[in-house]
Amino acid sequence: MKVDEAYSTILISVLVEISSVILMMFVMDIEGVGRRGSMAIGFLLTWLAACLVPISQDMMQFIALNSAIKGIVEGPFTAIYIYAGELFPSTHRGTAVAVCNSFGRIAAMGAPMILMAAYHVHAWLVYAIFGCAAFVALLASALFNRETLGKELYMYVDEIQIGEDEKSLLEEGRHRVFEHLGLNPKI
Repeated sequence: MKVDEAYSTILISVLVEISSVILMMFVMDIEGVGRRGSMAIGFLLTWLAACLVPISQDMMQFIALNSAIKGIVEGPFTAIYIYAGELFPSTHRGTAVAVCNSFGRIAAMGAPMILMAAYHVHAWLVYAIFGCAAFVALLASALFNRETLGKELYMYVDEIQIGEDEKSLLEEGRHRVFEHLGLNPKI
């Protein structure tokens, strides 16, 4: 690859990332889509792009799909930072966001090694890993049932309201743990 092609590729990638973040700022505030929906849309598009790379026909399609993967995944990443901060009450928010950020940094440190090892096995294994990670993230964002758009942020843990379904699941789990340990669940 020539130097001017490398700079063009980076420029395309940066433009896609910036537009993805700007678009995500507006999409995650749409009623009915919210934080979860915007993350699910972003991870779905990332998964689709990762699945299309192996069938790309020429270098231009390959570069475009790689730039799309890099840029599109930036959108849900932006929403995750906002969503993680809104999930936790104020008393725990800083610690929770720091822990989430730490796991993100650990993944960012391991990703180059894992992807290079996958590349040495087969080049398309890299996109299989991207696709699987995006699909798992898509499922997680779709199946997690708490939306924070338009909801008040809690100050303390005691203020969080648990619905009746969650209470029954918590009670059932508590009873199973006590039974497994041979303890009386009425305590």
